[in-house]
Amino acid sequence: MAGGIPEERLPSPVDPESGPVTVNVNDPGAMVCRPAREGTVVRALPTPDAIHVSVHAANSRTEVDHLLDALEPAWT
Repeated sequence: MAGGIPEERLPSPVDPESGPVTVNVNDPGAMVCRPAREGTVVRALPTPDAIHVSVHAANSRTEVDHLLDALEPAWT
């Protein structure tokens, strides 16, 4: 998951030891809605302007790819 996010948007370690990843975004509220439409739940953080994503072994590569696609507007 973290490997698909631009490093400047990633306050979490690039090689996290577990599933939680924090991603800096310009509008956390809007970015929570976009993945939710795809059936993925992410949480907006009050500070910094970021979202919290938890990806674990139960998630398929396809699910992670869909999540990354949904989040891509945050850094393009």
